[in-house]
Amino acid sequence: MEIGAADKSRETVEYVARILKEERDIVITSKPLEVSRFQVEYIKMADVFYESGLAINVMYAVDDPKKLAGTIRGSFFVIKKEY
Repeated sequence: MEIGAADKSRETVEYVARILKEERDIVITSKPLEVSRFQVEYIKMADVFYESGLAINVMYAVDDPKKLAGTIRGSFFVIKKEY
């Protein structure tokens, strides 16, 4: 489990940024402030909270080919690659 300031958790920030860039060509320019990353049973979750108020949640099922990139301002999309 990882919870803390984004500047001390670059791996999680880069993980979320990579998924957004590769899957939807989305680049967040706002400064990341806080992150969390953990796994509950077979679901990996990562959250990044940005200075602009944007919060991105990535949910990734490790045992199921139907993987979701979680809520981005109320919308979601299916992750096509494996991360």
